[in-house]
Amino acid sequence: MASGGAGGEGREGGDGVGRGLCRPRCSGAIAGDLRGVFHKGWAAAVVEALDVARAVGCEEWLRQIIADELTRADATALGRLVDGSHRHAVRRAVETQAAADMLDDLDVPPLVATAGKGLLQRPSRLTSGPR
Repeated sequence: MASGGAGGEGREGGDGVGRGLCRPRCSGAIAGDLRGVFHKGWAAAVVEALDVARAVGCEEWLRQIIADELTRADATALGRLVDGSHRHAVRRAVETQAAADMLDDLDVPPLVATAGKGLLQRPSRLTSGPR
């Protein structure tokens, strides 16, 4: 069910983001929810990574790495993320499990790492290739 956020937050037109970019059915609350999947998931990944970095004394280092990645990101970054996830799904699922194990060892719940592994292991991710 589309929620669109409280008080219009995240809705097309509420913040101006996405205006005119979607077909009519991808507007309003649906557009807000679609953006929310990305924004909230992205934020969760950053928070989880910083939590574990803090646990091993590397928070400032990782903050800089994340800031650098965000600063350098351009339109081609999306393609690299998606294509690389398809192309390297098997290896990345193993690496993500190792990361989740490390988080567990440090008493940081590996919520995003576990979800990432699950996504990489979906049969459609391994067989359908980039879209």
